[in-house]
Amino acid sequence: LPPNAALKADRRRDERFQRLFDLPDTAILYDDYSCCLGPVLSGRLYLSQNFVCFDSPFKKVVIQVGDIISISPAKHVFIPNAINVVTSKEKYFFCNFFKRDDCLE
Repeated sequence: LPPNAALKADRRRDERFQRLFDLPDTAILYDDYSCCLGPVLSGRLYLSQNFVCFDSPFKKVVIQVGDIISISPAKHVFIPNAINVVTSKEKYFFCNFFKRDDCLE
């Protein structure tokens, strides 16, 4: 591979992320995780410096990091690997992470 292949791949990944959520071109994707919003809405959670986003075939969520009041690990009776994200307007319950603790870092 050419030396700049990884840089180009990262740039394309960032551009897809920006288009998917209609974000500014300064939004850089750090990582993404397979998970569910609530107990049944399967999709992916995307993390950047300024945004926490979720995408599924049925719903898109864009949360600005500055609006987040708290992020904490959560447990439900039948769902051990979950994360609560609380903003001033809404509470989000993301669950079924393969590596929840990696996402919280």
